[in-house]
Amino acid sequence: MKTKKYWILAVVIICSAVFLCAKVLGISKNEKTQLEKFGVSTLHGLKTIYPVVLIVVQGGDKLVADQIGSLTRTEIQTQVELALRKAGIKVYYGDIAVQLFIYVEAHKIDFPTSEGPQPLYAFKVSTELHQQVILSRDPKIRTKVKTWPAHPFVVGRGIQFASLETVGQWIKQDVAKQMDVFCNDYLAANPKEEKDTKKRSSRDRGAKAPERIEAKVGQDFVITLGSNPTTGFSWQLAEPLPRMLKLKSKRYIPDKPQLIGSGGTEEWTFKPVRSGKATIMFEYVQPWRKKTPPVRRRSFSIVAK
Repeated sequence: MKTKKYWILAVVIICSAVFLCAKVLGISKNEKTQLEKFGVSTLHGLKTIYPVVLIVVQGGDKLVADQIGSLTRTEIQTQVELALRKAGIKVYYGDIAVQLFIYVEAHKIDFPTSEGPQPLYAFKVSTELHQQVILSRDPKIRTKVKTWPAHPFVVGRGIQFASLETVGQWIKQDVAKQMDVFCNDYLAANPKEEKDTKKRSSRDRGAKAPERIEAKVGQDFVITLGSNPTTGFSWQLAEPLPRMLKLKSKRYIPDKPQLIGSGGTEEWTFKPVRSGKATIMFEYVQPWRKKTPPVRRRSFSIVAK
């Protein structure tokens, strides 16, 4: 009788997961694009965010828990704060008008196997930004609503399953992916205010005028640019490379120690193949956002002799 109960519970959970997947697939590409645009637009002008991590475990000792598996709420909170700061978003706990909620919902079950019931977590991670809004017909009425994402299936992967030993690792991975999506959208909504990560070269000081570089024909020279691929941004050539120059290599060097959300340096190596003058223009962009303007531009005036 007990085994039958476990199997019924397992079937119910699996059916729920299938239903959630069907809902995700039911969103048309155009619908999802429109929802993403709306969600991104609500992030414009944000200066500070109050992050809140909640862990809800059904079937455990407490409904609202401070830990799931070996992962603590404090660890998730630290991970979220670090991701926000790396994207240039200030974390401020003095104002609840803008709160970023990271929900970890889990159900602890004994999953039936041939060797008997095994402890298992069915869990879901979701991220939501809640902001204070004013009712247009009555400005005296103020409330807080979810403004990002605009649809529950734009962010997140639905219900997942993990053992007691691995659930913490999977949750941290999901939190990292969802924070990447949020930070990318924030940077897209605030391109003028976004700054690059720590500058690693005198060539990358943000000066508007092109920086002059003198090089010798046949001799390599390197341009280094601060970068953070965890935000989805990278440097690209804004215009075709002049014929007098040849791109030999491009590589990314991460900062040490490597932390969650930390950045590094892009090294671009060029070689002048003949004498002359040319300008190289770089743009810091998210490659898949074709219509979004770059958050930074860098240009270099090359004089080869």
